[in-house]
Amino acid sequence: MIRALELTEDGLRVLDQRQLPAREEYIVCRTAGEVADCIRTLAVRGAPAIGIAAAYGVYLAARALAEAGTGPDAFLARLAAEAEALRRVRQIGRAHV
Repeated sequence: MIRALELTEDGLRVLDQRQLPAREEYIVCRTAGEVADCIRTLAVRGAPAIGIAAAYGVYLAARALAEAGTGPDAFLARLAAEAEALRRVRQIGRAHV
């Protein structure tokens, strides 16, 4: 079974939809920024997949902040900034803010 998105020990494994149907290639995203790049460049397509990928991006950001020992206030502020950056990548069906 082909999975468009899969969380692994290495990060988020993303089926590069730009390569379909000719090839089945995957990109491993280790940061929220890398997930945002996949959304921005249309490696991830479709509103449900974009939403799920963005949620995984927030998880990757939270994990990195926790592993870095970021204090609670800074953790919440930086996580909110990462989530906002992911939200702004593609605003499907909305006017850009």
